[in-house]
Amino acid sequence: MNHSRLKSQPSENILGTLVHAVTITQATGFLEGWASQQTSGYVCPATVYSVMIAHKNTAYRKLVNGSLLTIPDGMPLVWILKLQGHKTTRVHGPVLMLSVCSRSPGNGIRHFLLGGALGQAEEVSEVLKNTYHGIEIVGSISTPKDTWSESDNLSAVSKIQTSGANLVWVGMGTPWQDEWAAQYSPQIQGPVVGVGSAFDFISGRVSWAPKWVQHTGFQWLYRLVREPRRLWRRYLFNNPTFVFLVILQLLGIRKYPLE
Repeated sequence: MNHSRLKSQPSENILGTLVHAVTITQATGFLEGWASQQTSGYVCPATVYSVMIAHKNTAYRKLVNGSLLTIPDGMPLVWILKLQGHKTTRVHGPVLMLSVCSRSPGNGIRHFLLGGALGQAEEVSEVLKNTYHGIEIVGSISTPKDTWSESDNLSAVSKIQTSGANLVWVGMGTPWQDEWAAQYSPQIQGPVVGVGSAFDFISGRVSWAPKWVQHTGFQWLYRLVREPRRLWRRYLFNNPTFVFLVILQLLGIRKYPLE
């Protein structure tokens, strides 16, 4: 199986998920290149949460490992990559999105925004247009989970195709955004990039963690305090298990296949 189309970039198997050792600058460059070449494919953000889902779910693991690029979105993954001798930085989905947008206009990218609660994609579009004057945002569609259907998926693909977009940002959350991107990216002329909570942050519906928190690896704790009812199971069960399994892998006691 082709575990990644970006074979020239260093990567590591972390519990069965192939995570690329990239910097924010490199990831920005890759996206701009794929957009200009209209390369179909998708980019997945790797976090402790997504790696644990992939560890338990073979189909999802196979999907993530078939991406153009899997970025180290969570600090624990950055630490593991550095421990293995790689030069990398955290490539947080929302920050990556702003990094690419900040280089518009002039980079030839026509952005499409897909995701978020009702009206949220449109809010993000307005914020980006007001922040980066001249940016080309050729469409935006919100994807409220309680009403989104398969016909909505097909309609969204059709609108993306007719819009002329060559870069699609998908803010549906994990694992939905990765599943969507893997299924529909072959029909889109340009990369489809999962950016998780980017729409929440950029729209202002959720506040950013302080920068010092983002770089210490405790952003999960900041989010848990702010959204305990939604996130407590994800963090309090997944994080300790992740640490235990990674230790076993680093010690050579357990091996995890790249499905």
